Amino acid sequence: MMEMEHYSRGVTFEKFCVLFAGEQFCKSGHSHGPKIRENYIFHFVISGKGVFKTHGKTYNLKANQGFLIGDSTPVFYKADEQEPWHYCWIIFSGKQADAIVEKLGLSPQNPIYTAKAENGIYGKFKEFMRGYESGNEFSVVSDFYALISEFYTSSVSSPQTTTCKEDYLQKAEQYILYHYHSPSLRIGSLASEIGIDRSYLTRLFDNILGISPQEYLLKLRMEKAKTFLQTTSYSVGTIANSVGYPNIDAFSKMFRRVYGCSPSSVRKDKTIEEKGE
Repeated sequence: MMEMEHYSRGVTFEKFCVLFAGEQFCKSGHSHGPKIRENYIFHFVISGKGVFKTHGKTYNLKANQGFLIGDSTPVFYKADEQEPWHYCWIIFSGKQADAIVEKLGLSPQNPIYTAKAENGIYGKFKEFMRGYESGNEFSVVSDFYALISEFYTSSVSSPQTTTCKEDYLQKAEQYILYHYHSPSLRIGSLASEIGIDRSYLTRLFDNILGISPQEYLLKLRMEKAKTFLQTTSYSVGTIANSVGYPNIDAFSKMFRRVYGCSPSSVRKDKTIEEKGE
């Protein structure tokens, strides 16, 4: 039997906003999605198992792991049939949300978190929920930061242990994610922004991801455009402009290059589907 505790009151501070938080014991096979969620949503698995799908990838998760949802790409998650998961979750946004996610070493393209077996995350979450339920906003902000701190220190791959190369790559990916919609985004300016040479940035992408920064940006823009085409009624011109292409002809040319068909055909026939969904 599925049980759920759900607290819907939002708490807003200067730099972040906790929109929802809760805890759920799932039935066998209970699922969500595919859905598009705009705010950051972080789930942490307390016990049991389940599957999480996003960006064409499938992740099999268990206790002491978590997953981040944080962009407009459709996501799907489902409890295991034999050992359905019990998880807690929190939805947050605001100016500091990006920094919090980055500190945890996460992004929508790198969404999986793993904690050490011995951790105090669930206890900190319950403390946070008690303050959240009581309405004491000072307690909420204190307990929220304590919870994030526990996530940080309990991570098996703390951002402190990443190499300089990985750190630069992560910063570049984050920068592209939050500026892909800008027509003026250039790889040279990206390299300057994170403090390295353009040629070094290109080598990082080639060596670690197997593609150039330009190809990474193009892939992200086209994935966003495809999602908008399949899930909204906005015009092709509006979608093109929203992913960094003021010129609709240039956008259509790039879309054909990536997917082999026109943007309008995707909307009409839904010919492109994410693998694994």
